[in-house]
Formats: sequence, structure tokens, C-alpha cells
Amino acid sequence: MYIKQQKAADALPLLQKAATLRPDAIDPHRLLADAYTQLRREGDASRELSEAERIQAQGGSRLGTQAEDHLEEK
Repeated sequence: MYIKQQKAADALPLLQKAATLRPDAIDPHRLLADAYTQLRREGDASRELSEAERIQAQGGSRLGTQAEDHLEEK
């Protein structure tokens, strides 16, 4: 919800923690890319999108809609 409410700065710590806790998960990196884009941090956004694509190509997992919804509700 932070991302949807344009509160990307508030979402960053949660998303960074999610990416650290689940390094094989695609979703935190995609959501981080969205947050960085909203903050006009294009280099960081590009890095996170590339990481999500790399994880997906290697058969990485998704967190699932419950986890993603929880991160977006904050």
C-alpha cells in the first residue's frame, strides 16, 4: 500500500528487509524498483529490476500475494 499511496520512502526499509530475508524472492526486488522509481532513483531502480530478472531466470520464488499485500498495506 505504501507504493500505491506514493509513500515509497516509507516502504524502502520494509522492502530492503524483505529482500535480505528472502534473497531468492523476486517480489521484493520488483517492489524496490517501483519505490526507487517513485523516488527518482533510476540507478537503484534499474539495479533492483535487473536483480528481479536474474532471480526469475534462475527459477526464483515469489513471496505470494499475502506477503506482497502486507508490504503494500503499511
